[in-house]
Amino acid sequence: MIKGQVVKMNAGRYTVLCGDKIYECSARGNLKIKSDGIVTGDYVSIDERTLTVDKVLERKSFFIRPSIANVDAVNVVVASPPKPDFIMLDKLLLALFSQDVEVIISVNKSDLNSGVFNEIVANYGDTGCKIVQVSATTGEGLDELKKLLENKLVAFAGQSAVGKSSLVSALFGLKLKTGDVSEKTLRGRHTTTVAEIYSCGNIRIADTPGFSVIKPQIEPEDIALFYPEYFSRLPYCKFRMCTHVSEPGCKVSQDVESGLLSSDRYLRYKDIFNEIKSEKLKY
Repeated sequence: MIKGQVVKMNAGRYTVLCGDKIYECSARGNLKIKSDGIVTGDYVSIDERTLTVDKVLERKSFFIRPSIANVDAVNVVVASPPKPDFIMLDKLLLALFSQDVEVIISVNKSDLNSGVFNEIVANYGDTGCKIVQVSATTGEGLDELKKLLENKLVAFAGQSAVGKSSLVSALFGLKLKTGDVSEKTLRGRHTTTVAEIYSCGNIRIADTPGFSVIKPQIEPEDIALFYPEYFSRLPYCKFRMCTHVSEPGCKVSQDVESGLLSSDRYLRYKDIFNEIKSEKLKY
């Protein structure tokens, strides 16, 4: 048995990188039929004689949709156009923080609209995310971003047409497909269909579709644990398990009122809390 990482999956075949060698493998029967049996990013053991994936090793992180494992960091790309979807961003960060995945926010197209950078900082400056202003067109901020990605397996996420593929191409010279923005709807068209990992020096890029629509799998009472700026204030709330929604003596709501925390993000937090709570009550 030898060990390697699945860097691509397609039609029941698995491309596994073992050191500097590439193997095209099939999978053992029971791994084929499990929905989470093998995903891109998995470290696996393979039988070199039969070229069969025999076992999936323990995962550091795992997402069902999109199917990707062992991601170290996610570079969330925002831009304008299209107009940032802050509810989507909040849910995405919630899901990523719950998996203990590092988050970097890249504000792309700075050559077209620099104002969105200040809006992102106002909403997420207290979360611990590193926020970088970049342009895939002019090259602004690319060196700074590349340093943040060193020695990591990184996925790129965000709305369609924010320039994820263009940004990866500008950073690493990869010729990925890029879409355009509909002039009528200002909404992008998906261009990536198959998850694949590219090695670019000491950085590995997981080019995967659908990361922007990832759904948090979290109990309502635990949501605040994955809002870093709220979690740090929990010891100062009146109640030990404060949800920061309606409890008296809540430090979070006090700091929102005094302007120390983003009121927009707080209102969205309460909406997400109530949405997840309502969904749980259905079952």
